[in-house]
Amino acid sequence: MNHNIWWAYDADSERFAALPPGPLLLPAFIICFISYLWRSCYNQRSGLERAAGHLVDTPEWQAKHIRYIQLCKISADCNQNISMALWHERQQLKEYLLNPHGYPQ
Repeated sequence: MNHNIWWAYDADSERFAALPPGPLLLPAFIICFISYLWRSCYNQRSGLERAAGHLVDTPEWQAKHIRYIQLCKISADCNQNISMALWHERQQLKEYLLNPHGYPQ
């Protein structure tokens, strides 16, 4: 076998060959699995909650979030045929929940 920059290339058969797994492959998988479990257990906030950060704990944010969920359920139950007032309220709440800090977009 010719050793060159293509270390995974077998010059004799003119093909790329899979490298054998190294001794650290199994420990790497174990570390990745433990890391995945840790993140999934301790980071169960939704995207809206992560965007809000510390505002999640305020009564105002919680009330708006609950109202938004209610409006989404009403909209789904009515096949999106809701009044313009409810639709506008849902859109306003959605904009607030996606950008609660009011950062310019």
